[in-house]
Amino acid sequence: MSMVQTLANKFTLAADLSPVDRDRNYKGRIRQIFSTLSAHPGKSLLINLMGVVFWAPLFVLFLYILPYIIETNVLANYTFAGSLGIGYGASSPEYINKAIQELYIQRIIFSASYVLPCVMFASIGMAGVYNCMRNMFWEVECKIVKHFFVGIKRHWYKFLFVYTVLGAIATGFTVALLEIRMAYAIGVAPNAGWWVMIVLLGIIALIAVMYSIILIPMLVTYKYDQSWYKNFAICLKNAGIIVCISPLQIMLVSIFISAPLALCLIPSISIWIVIIIALYGIAFYVLITLAYSQFYSDNYIYYLYNRSLEDAKKQQAKEAKAYKAQQKAKQGKQNYKKKKK
Repeated sequence: MSMVQTLANKFTLAADLSPVDRDRNYKGRIRQIFSTLSAHPGKSLLINLMGVVFWAPLFVLFLYILPYIIETNVLANYTFAGSLGIGYGASSPEYINKAIQELYIQRIIFSASYVLPCVMFASIGMAGVYNCMRNMFWEVECKIVKHFFVGIKRHWYKFLFVYTVLGAIATGFTVALLEIRMAYAIGVAPNAGWWVMIVLLGIIALIAVMYSIILIPMLVTYKYDQSWYKNFAICLKNAGIIVCISPLQIMLVSIFISAPLALCLIPSISIWIVIIIALYGIAFYVLITLAYSQFYSDNYIYYLYNRSLEDAKKQQAKEAKAYKAQQKAKQGKQNYKKKKK
């Protein structure tokens, strides 16, 4: 038995929450994403904007409030007029390095304090966004406001757990990156511990993103058990099995969908990334993960579940046939005994 078969046998099988007649062999999942957006442009925009409301604190804090704090609390206390050479002595390297260090310290404190809470707050809105986009993806009724808050009510705690883990990883990675950049900015060698932390958190972040793009859509598309924690545990296990079955493909997709977010670190284009996200970026990202997760669910979990039902029917038919044969043989023996008498 191959490793894939061994892993596939460990799936917890069940039908998802989609309509029974949903096309599970859709040709071209990317085409399906764009057809969903083009069929519901107004709804997609509104759902996206509702998601933006929950992500807004993160962007506002780091694009507007942090620069303002740096300008008023750090740079305002330093003067670099000495570099003009008009009646002033040149600013000493120690003076400049102290200003740079203060600037990075503010960024580090801000990141350590606010990244995680902002991501946790955003996770609540993402539960509603996923619930709405799932309905549109399945081509079932989607009353935006109603299904948005239904999604929050049913899934907020599951999304909060997942996004808290992702937010903690992002916080650690950001702090380590800023520490290294600060060291280079002031002309000293970074502590080796920060490099180790960057590498470890980078690997953990990649694995977490690979896991989440399969897991998060499953939280709104499957209901294995009435108990939320058992249902969450089963989704966690099934998503892990899928990642182990197709690690390379999922890794490439994870890097592809994470690249636009990494561009936010470039100041010159970050504002354009934010504008794109504010219009359709969140809805588009959600549809990508839904389509990709559903691809694996349809081709593994549903396929095996459907096959198990067919095997059960065949076994029942076989048992019924055997029972009928036994009854017929028994009846034949009784008839034979009557004739003999």
